[in-house]
Amino acid sequence: MNGETGHVTGTKDKDYNLLWYVEACLSNALRMETYLKDAERDGDDEVAELFRKAQADSRKGAELGKQLLARRLSGTGTGSTDTGTTTGTSTGGDTGCGEGTATVPGEAAGTGGSPAPAGDPGALPQDPGTP
Repeated sequence: MNGETGHVTGTKDKDYNLLWYVEACLSNALRMETYLKDAERDGDDEVAELFRKAQADSRKGAELGKQLLARRLSGTGTGSTDTGTTTGTSTGGDTGCGEGTATVPGEAAGTGGSPAPAGDPGALPQDPGTP
């Protein structure tokens, strides 16, 4: 689909995408909890650590997304070139909670330390159903 589809949802695409990203990160953090418990139950510390890191990255992505949403909803940082800084705890690794290659607005790419583990790369997820 080409062009803005916000007339269908009543929400601009970029705003919808931000909302979707936060929900995806939160959902992924919950999913990682299940995976983490499975790995711990099986005594697989290596896999458990992977899921622990992935969960932390998902929480960080959700937090950054929520902060950006809050700024947008309060009327600050509404420009398309918003480069405001965000506060929050860094877990190492890039911010993200799914598959994709984009970085979170307001955070310089590659500033998070070591790359995120495979299966939860430090990038914004790409929703195939989103225009």
